[in-house]
Amino acid sequence: MRSRELRRMLRERPAERELAARERSWEVVRVSHARRSHAPSRRSLRLAAAGIAAVALIGLVLSPAGGAVRDWVGEVVEPGVERAAPSLTELRGGGRLAVDASDGPWVVEADGSKRLLGDYETATWSPRGLYLAVAADRSLAAVEPDGDPRWTIPAPGPVKSPRWAPTGIRVAYLSAGALAVAAGDGTTDRVLDERVASVAPAWAPEPENTAASGGPTPAHLLAYVDSDGAVRLIEADSGEERWATAPIRDRPLELAWSATGRKLHLLMADGVRAYSINGRELERNEFSNGALGSVMSAAPAGPALAVIRRDPRLNTSYLSIRRGAAERDVFSGPGRFTGVSWSPTGEWLLLEWRDADQWLFIRPATGQVRAVSRISRQFDLGEADPGFPRVAGWCC
Repeated sequence: MRSRELRRMLRERPAERELAARERSWEVVRVSHARRSHAPSRRSLRLAAAGIAAVALIGLVLSPAGGAVRDWVGEVVEPGVERAAPSLTELRGGGRLAVDASDGPWVVEADGSKRLLGDYETATWSPRGLYLAVAADRSLAAVEPDGDPRWTIPAPGPVKSPRWAPTGIRVAYLSAGALAVAAGDGTTDRVLDERVASVAPAWAPEPENTAASGGPTPAHLLAYVDSDGAVRLIEADSGEERWATAPIRDRPLELAWSATGRKLHLLMADGVRAYSINGRELERNEFSNGALGSVMSAAPAGPALAVIRRDPRLNTSYLSIRRGAAERDVFSGPGRFTGVSWSPTGEWLLLEWRDADQWLFIRPATGQVRAVSRISRQFDLGEADPGFPRVAGWCC
C-alpha cells in the first residue's frame, strides 16, 4: 500500500469508535490545560506531546486502516535494545551454555569463548555438566564438553529432545514418535510408550524422586504427553504409571517441574496449568487479551516460572515471571521471543529475541538488561543464512 493511499484511508474512513475516542481524549487534555495558570515547562510539553501521540495512536488502533498502519510500523521500526554489545564476551550469571545452531551444538564458556561439538542436531547437559547427550540423526550419543565421544546407541528414527535424568543414570528421548529411555552409560535402552506427542519429556527433580520411592533409591519419575494430549507420570525403571490427566483439548507445548518437584507446570497456547506430584490439578491460569504462550522455564530454586507469551494482534512478545497466580511482566518488545533460560544461580535470565538478532541477559530482581547483538553470526561457520541459535541448557 502506498503512503498516499494510506493517508487518504485515514482521512476518509474514520472508525465507528474513533471520533468518540478522540473527543474523550481531547476533553481530558482541555480540562488539564485549563487548570494550569503558569507557562508550561519542558516536562509538561513532553507530556502533552506524548498525549497527542497517544490520541493519534488510539485513532490508528480503532480505525479500519489501523491494521495496515500497525503492520507498516512493525516493518519500519527496528526491534532490539540500543547500545547492545557487538559480541558475546561473558555470560551474566556464570556457568556454561549448550547452544543449538545450524552447524550443530556449541558449548559456550563463562568468558564467552565457544566451541562446536560436532556434526550433531541438538544437545543437553548431564546433571553436573560432565557430559552432554547429543542427537545424531538415528542415534543418541554422549560426548564430553570438548567433543570427545563416550558412547553411541542406535535409534529407530531421528532423535529429538534428549533429557538427562537428575541422577545421571538415565537419558530420555523421543524417536520415531515414541518415548524411550537409555542407561546413562549407553549400555541399554528401551521404549516406554510407542505413541507420544512431540513435547520434550521432563524428569522430576531428584529430591522428590527419592521421597516418592520411599527410600534412598530414586524412582526416576518421568512426565510426558501422549499422542492423545494427556499428561502422564511414569516410573521409568519399572514402567509403572503413577497418574494421567484426561486428554487436553488445547495442544500442550511444554512441561517443566518446579525446583522442589512438588509442582509440574504445563504450558499451552492459552495458559499455564500446574499439577501436584500426585496428579491433582493445582492451578489453571489463562492468558488475557488473546495472547499465545510459546516457551517457559522453571527457576533452579524457588517457585518462579518464566513464561513467554505473544500478542499476535500487536506483534508484541512479553516475558513474565509467575509465582502461582501472580504474574509480573519484566520485558516486552516487537516480534518474537523464542527462548528463555535461568542462570544456574537463578539470578539472571537469558532471553532469546529472534527478530532483533539479540540475546538479552535480564536480572528480574532489578530489571537490569544487558544485550548482545548479531547473535546469529556468532554461531555461523559461513552459511548465507545461519538461522537464529537456540539455548539448549545453562549448566552448573
